[in-house]
Amino acid sequence: KIENINELNKYIEIKTINICRYNYNKIVLNLLRWYLNYSCYMMDQTTKILIVDDSQLIHSMYRLVLNRYKSCKIVDAMNGLEALDALSKENDFNLILLDINMPVMNGLQFMEKIKNENIYKQIPIIVISTEGKEEDTLRALQLGAAGYVVKPFKPHMLYELIEKILSRKQAQFAGSKSL
Repeated sequence: KIENINELNKYIEIKTINICRYNYNKIVLNLLRWYLNYSCYMMDQTTKILIVDDSQLIHSMYRLVLNRYKSCKIVDAMNGLEALDALSKENDFNLILLDINMPVMNGLQFMEKIKNENIYKQIPIIVISTEGKEEDTLRALQLGAAGYVVKPFKPHMLYELIEKILSRKQAQFAGSKSL
């Protein structure tokens, strides 16, 4: 029972907040459905992606998004040193998703280590980091990053970048085979 104008305003405010929360959750759910169904680069059985990030949550998010492609193999590393170890065991990765800020060996140090190794040179690297400073972006690109994404990001933007980079790599591979 509403007895005065203040109670009426409070009631309207609570209802508005609840409606906004409902709409927000509905929008987020629709976005999640959309990017899980987003038609991007169809990875074949040879597509291998190395995820290098010290956050297990980030690994889980990438796996959720990328596991839609049953034939995609994902290898996890929690820092640059683990990534080097993974590369020494399997050097046929099609893509590396790399964070900058990590313990033991950060992303830029990792890139410096593999920059001059011919065997790793052709693996495209997408740096995905909270570091949005221009000097970090420039440094990553100078070290050979194929793309740079600032966290937080929209999953469809990452998909589009992955599709663009892998399509370019596939076209280069096809071009070199025809020579």
